[in-house]
Amino acid sequence: MNNNDTKVKCFQCKYFSIVWEKQNSKVCKRFGFKSSVLPSIAVYQSTGTVCLGFEPKEQNAKKANGGRTDAQYRPGRKNNKNTTA
Repeated sequence: MNNNDTKVKCFQCKYFSIVWEKQNSKVCKRFGFKSSVLPSIAVYQSTGTVCLGFEPKEQNAKKANGGRTDAQYRPGRKNNKNTTA
């Protein structure tokens, strides 16, 4: 295996999270463990295979709409404040 085959981008995985523990700050929710290294590296070191639990994060509607929720997003309007005539 070359180096590109072992690279799973944990930051783009929906099961990856970071916690405030100094020793084991990186978490894989898919396999249920914490590690001081990226979970994909820990999986490769322990099994010798690429992490098979990777699933890309779903695009957040709030990010797609420039930080607004769907209820606040109205394309073509200059502002979304309630105004009375």
